[in-house]
Amino acid sequence: DLAAAPTGHTVRDYLNAQLRPEDLTQLEAQVNAALTADLPNRLWRSGPLDLAADLHDEPFYGKSEDLLAYACRGAAKLGTTYFYRVATLYHIHQGVPTTLALTFVQPGDTTLAVLQRLLARAAALGLQWGCLYLDKGFCTIPVLRYLQQQDYAAVLACPIRGKTGGTRALCTGRRSYRTTHTFTSAEHGSCTVPVAVVRTYDTSRRRRQRRKARWLVYVLVHADLQPEQARQRYRFRFGVETSY
Repeated sequence: DLAAAPTGHTVRDYLNAQLRPEDLTQLEAQVNAALTADLPNRLWRSGPLDLAADLHDEPFYGKSEDLLAYACRGAAKLGTTYFYRVATLYHIHQGVPTTLALTFVQPGDTTLAVLQRLLARAAALGLQWGCLYLDKGFCTIPVLRYLQQQDYAAVLACPIRGKTGGTRALCTGRRSYRTTHTFTSAEHGSCTVPVAVVRTYDTSRRRRQRRKARWLVYVLVHADLQPEQARQRYRFRFGVETSY
């Protein structure tokens, strides 16, 4: 707005010259160094930590082929199917999230590779964890198999898919319960895991008047939790949304 200020195009030209796509790996290392430069000492004193991982998408509307090469495809949202995606690993203490690692997700990355990069960063910091709480985007067969091979517990939010089959077929009855479910895919085969199926109710004022039930499904890996326990513990990870 100032008369002597540079135009928006000039500012973008300077930014584009400094933040180049080919320097993404170096930028990620700098971001992680900044995030962990002053971590609280309690992270090493409190024993195994509960850690959470999240995927976050920023919509991309450009047409440049060079920039599209770094954008991930996803379900249509906010007028586009292209997104710049980041994954974060963090710990929440008394409602305050501490981000421990960040990685830029590129189109060729598998979900398992992304999770392993985050955990490798936490291991490099000398941190130990007792349970992982993972976003729906991590609920894939390769990730489930990997977690079954580990010594720590994990709770994953599970997307409800299918019209009558799939995980939607689990959403029946009048009570929460535990069972097992077999995920299958043509590419990765099948994987059977314990799941907690939670029947709950919408807590918004308008919904409470009609008392409409909704279902939540969680995959439990090495986690002996009752359905309501899984829901309550997983709710703590929502604090990450404010950190973006």
